[in-house]
Amino acid sequence: MDIPAAKNFSTFPSECDALLATSSAIFYATGPGWWRHDLHYVSHNVAQMIDASRERLHEAPALWMERMQDASGVEQRLFTALEAGESRIRLRYRMTCDDGSERYLQDDIAVHRDAAGEVVELVGALVDITRPDSVQARLEALAESERHYRFIVENVSDAIVLMDA
Repeated sequence: MDIPAAKNFSTFPSECDALLATSSAIFYATGPGWWRHDLHYVSHNVAQMIDASRERLHEAPALWMERMQDASGVEQRLFTALEAGESRIRLRYRMTCDDGSERYLQDDIAVHRDAAGEVVELVGALVDITRPDSVQARLEALAESERHYRFIVENVSDAIVLMDA
């Protein structure tokens, strides 16, 4: 079963749900109104990214828009692309989580249209692109740790023995 055929959480196969939940991306499907209403599906791992359960988003999909920084500007970019007939759209925006932290998200959207060309459904994959900053911080910490241990090894007067476990 493909995602557009799943119109509510109970009809989406649990095997697919479990597989999608293991991804670092959030998968979703909405009606033409995007996150304003009519959320057809959102993967379980949405809570890991924005601190809102999928059930909470299903009941109030507008919550997504409320947390989005510059929601009207992002939505305008989406609807401009839809009016231009684009079938693939990439958006980047910032979200505020319940704990006050911010996430930078990349939203890749596939547009499904009917025979008349009207938008029927938007299927998207959200990826947290906040991580490159934390990856850079981890690389810097690793480089600092390496400099520290290199200093110790180069300046110790005792023997150092390395053993593989």
